[in-house]
Amino acid sequence: MSSESPTATPRPRQQAGLACDECRRRKLRCDRGQPQCGVCRDSGATCVTTTTRQPRGPRRGHLRALQSRIIALERRISDQPSEDTCDDEFMSFPDDNDTFASTNHQSFGEFLAQDAHNSSGNSATASGSSNGSAVELVTPPSPSSMSLSLPPSFAGRSPVDCISDMIRSDLDHLYFDRVHTFCPILSKRHYFSRAKRPRPKSGSEVDAFSCLQHAMWTLAVSTSSQFQYIQDDLYAYTRLMIDSLELESLQADSIQIEQVQAWALLAIYEFMRVGYRRGWMSAGKCFRFAVLMKLHNVDGRDGIAATTLQSLSWAEIEERRRTFWMAYTIDRIISLLDQLPLTFDQHVILTRLPAPENEFQSDVPVVMEFLSDLQHDSEPKTPSTFTESIRLVTICGQSLSHQQQGTVEHTHGWISLDFWDRQQKLDATLTQSIEGMALHDPCALVFLDPLPHFTALAAQAAVLMLFKASQSAPWGLEGLENYQDVASEYERRALAAAQQMVTLSKALIELSYFKIHPFTPVLLYFCGDFLSSNNHLDPTFEMQLALQQVLRGLVHVNKIAQDCLNRLQMVVWPES
Repeated sequence: MSSESPTATPRPRQQAGLACDECRRRKLRCDRGQPQCGVCRDSGATCVTTTTRQPRGPRRGHLRALQSRIIALERRISDQPSEDTCDDEFMSFPDDNDTFASTNHQSFGEFLAQDAHNSSGNSATASGSSNGSAVELVTPPSPSSMSLSLPPSFAGRSPVDCISDMIRSDLDHLYFDRVHTFCPILSKRHYFSRAKRPRPKSGSEVDAFSCLQHAMWTLAVSTSSQFQYIQDDLYAYTRLMIDSLELESLQADSIQIEQVQAWALLAIYEFMRVGYRRGWMSAGKCFRFAVLMKLHNVDGRDGIAATTLQSLSWAEIEERRRTFWMAYTIDRIISLLDQLPLTFDQHVILTRLPAPENEFQSDVPVVMEFLSDLQHDSEPKTPSTFTESIRLVTICGQSLSHQQQGTVEHTHGWISLDFWDRQQKLDATLTQSIEGMALHDPCALVFLDPLPHFTALAAQAAVLMLFKASQSAPWGLEGLENYQDVASEYERRALAAAQQMVTLSKALIELSYFKIHPFTPVLLYFCGDFLSSNNHLDPTFEMQLALQQVLRGLVHVNKIAQDCLNRLQMVVWPES
């Protein structure tokens, strides 16, 4: 006996598509009928289907805003109520009436840009993402429309105002631990003494020391993974402060040393984190202000040291010397990348070289040589790592000028008898400097401060530059009796210098990214350029690969490395 199982009625399948808004609201199953679904037809409701969906997850900037509130609450707990300077709007949690929450959970930089637009009528551009480029975060208004000082609504809106005093202290010490090692322009004792002085009470005023502090903190957070969350916002605010101070100082015809120092630090940050062109523009501001303050003439008969000795301490005068030499170093190194004319003429400099670090920080006066005296001596009377770096970047700058002058002579068809004399003098000076460095263990330099390692690279880069100059000699050099022997010797020394640079660069892999001199990629670029232009030499291919690996490792912490890598790959390096 056979039994047939009853056939189950198949459940009607839903049509493809999205549920209508009414079914979504009532949480009912929608049959996707057209032009009306069954639910809407029975209830007489209008059947509307929304095809665009809101993105899932927290809205843009929401996590960043919560992070700022947590830090502000921690500060309120740790500080006394009378010392709490954060605005209430940063303390309260979001609700319908919360001003901060109503800005669509913007990051601090976006909120700052919008607040500046509402307060002063100026246009500002906010970044679309908290992780975007800092240059897109806030674009300063044009000088013609910008107020000479920050609007009152900016008072207390700096990102560092919503972090604890302990964290601000950490940023100060982080600066001296990691930034001061390659930019030694500030006296710790002098800085902390100024930091304790009362600041202007009016929120609409911008003072030079506050700009310097913000520039220090901006560069400090870029050398630490702990404070990355305020990096872009802090840079945007610092840029607005310094631009505002610039307009104010130009109108009053007065420039303070803190302003030059702030521009130098901001330029270094922009070279590392924003881009080559923006950094170069800010560096130009630093150079112009340094010239206007006559920092190249600190120790002349009518210089700062002679006319203001009664009002400035030795440490303050030494800060001015070091600020000039830092600007001088930036000028020499950055000009190398695009073979640009140098800003500072070394023949008119009447500022003594920096004193040793220990004496500088201990306020022990030391009389140093002038740059012209140093070039005739085998070594300075009082050794200083900063002085040694200045000596080597000076030789690099002289090699660049020598090559540029030879190019001009060659273009005009002049038979220059001075070219070979200049080449020999530079060669002798460079050889003497390298022999005085005594690099028995080049890799050991990487575990010292960034300046010795950077100086060693600069010495080898100068060898490569002299080799390149000899190849483009305007007449004269080919007329030498032993030209072939001279050319072979230059090539041999250049290859040895490139090998030394690759060895030094490999050691960088073992070092923290934040302890590498920010302009190291510029020197490595010269090594890569030499290797790519001399493929006929046997070990160059392996050296190119090793150098490429080092530059790629620096890309995510230094935009100069990315720029140098792009230039080298554009020329000859194949895609790996």
